[in-house]
Amino acid sequence: MYFTAILQTFILLSFSNALQTDSVVTFIKVNTFDKTASACTAISLSNSVFVTTAHCATVSLSKTALDTSMVAIGSTNPESDIASLGSNVNDLSKLTGAFKPDKIVVHENYDPLTLSDNIALLIVSKPALATSKIYGSVPKNNSMLDAAGVGQLTSGPYVSLVTGNVGVLSESSCTAIYTAFNGSSDRLICAENPKGLCNLDGVLFAVDSANSNNQALIGLGSFIGSPGNPQSASCSDPKSAIFYTIVSFYKDWITQNSNFAASGAIVTSQYTFNNFNTQTSPNNTQPTTSTQSSSKSSASISTFSLFSVLLAVLVIFIN
Repeated sequence: MYFTAILQTFILLSFSNALQTDSVVTFIKVNTFDKTASACTAISLSNSVFVTTAHCATVSLSKTALDTSMVAIGSTNPESDIASLGSNVNDLSKLTGAFKPDKIVVHENYDPLTLSDNIALLIVSKPALATSKIYGSVPKNNSMLDAAGVGQLTSGPYVSLVTGNVGVLSESSCTAIYTAFNGSSDRLICAENPKGLCNLDGVLFAVDSANSNNQALIGLGSFIGSPGNPQSASCSDPKSAIFYTIVSFYKDWITQNSNFAASGAIVTSQYTFNNFNTQTSPNNTQPTTSTQSSSKSSASISTFSLFSVLLAVLVIFIN
């Protein structure tokens, strides 16, 4: 019983910093330029309001919102759902368990070329099961954050959410990649792009290292950049970074365009963040996945590594 108690303690510790993804939903949307379908993520801010990127909610290369029939919220297996559509992508209603939004609101200043103000709302009448807070400040350079996402730009055949750690880059590093970042750091945050976490449709969360129950949304994945390719970099480029739209910057816009008072969801306290150590970052590992239809939470790669080491030591000690 003694060893069993130790093992249970190790397991609890190992999963204590897991990113809770129950406020994150996957939706299938029609790509109007080639009549295909792809997957994006949205986060529930209230029972009726989801926030996502404008590029996931608009007609291709346009500011025009997609027709609500071209969006199906609640996919638990995007790869399977997209395959089941075949060539008839305009009939998303046949996807089991998914539902269309009542309204899509795209930021009026969204630019599909520069991806400025890359944010949109999905207004629904079907209540969300969980909601997310919004982190009210910008974490400093080298802070370790949690990212999640799934979609056509994920570098692997993942069928549910992919999660992993990313590290905030300095303003100078972000500006070196994307010069317009200078002067936009209140609405954009730039993070290192770990190998295998190649998702423009992703989301960025703050998780308090002092209390992992404190979690809040920071940003929405907008574009990937690298030196020489500021907005069209390959996710396999080791020098690339993901640029995220900071949601808290748009709290007034969210309130004005929904029945949700976003200011009430803002986390004003400061979380404690671990430093992102590039020598032990997930750059050389694959991200983890979580099944949305079950617990919708996943442990970070570094957590799994710690658990594996502790478990191995325990097994040796028992034997």
